[in-house]
Amino acid sequence: MTGDDPKLIFGTLEDPTCQLSVDRLNSRLVSTCSIQDSRRLEETFDCEGKYAALEQKYEAVQTEVSELRHLVDMVKASFG
Repeated sequence: MTGDDPKLIFGTLEDPTCQLSVDRLNSRLVSTCSIQDSRRLEETFDCEGKYAALEQKYEAVQTEVSELRHLVDMVKASFG
């Protein structure tokens, strides 16, 4: 990434899938593709899906703990 128009090109030169370049005037990196829309990033960082799955597991564990506590109370009452 040197020269007057520094850039990184992904894919082939004839058909690039994405190009990153430096906007020196505004001191920023410019991309021709949305990095967040990348399939690999979505698969890796599917936070909403992972959160929903963990929330369901948490609710199931809470239910099981409640049932176990009820059983323990019943056992204590029968020996009490």
